[in-house]
Amino acid sequence: MKTFEQIEMEVRAYDMLNNMMHECANDMLGVGIPVHPEQVKNIHIGTVKGSRAACFYRMGADARYAFIISIDKGFLKHMDNNAVMANVKESMYHELLHTCDGCQTHNAAFLEISTASSRQICNKSSSTSSAVATTSFSA
Repeated sequence: MKTFEQIEMEVRAYDMLNNMMHECANDMLGVGIPVHPEQVKNIHIGTVKGSRAACFYRMGADARYAFIISIDKGFLKHMDNNAVMANVKESMYHELLHTCDGCQTHNAAFLEISTASSRQICNKSSSTSSAVATTSFSA
């Protein structure tokens, strides 16, 4: 059974990730990247395969516009670490790119928009000195 402190930390994490997703989406929409954050129906904190910080998947075989972003639970121990959170934010940008039309996999359309997006967000970030300035969204 989870302790109150564990539940409290998870609630804080979900709130933070939801806010981060909307902040990232607003950054991307602000420079003309056609993401669809309304298609993300859930942010899941759990185990992500391999060394990835996050993954993006469809909410079922028939779900055309309903997706989940899964963030690895390892970040929970490091929510106050700026470098870890910058990595989570970079992953959030990457996963949101998958909501662009035709970009659900790492196909040519995804790679094209990923490269352009990275330049646009980095250019915007360099003027605001955000941690995203080092972001690369490619696969």
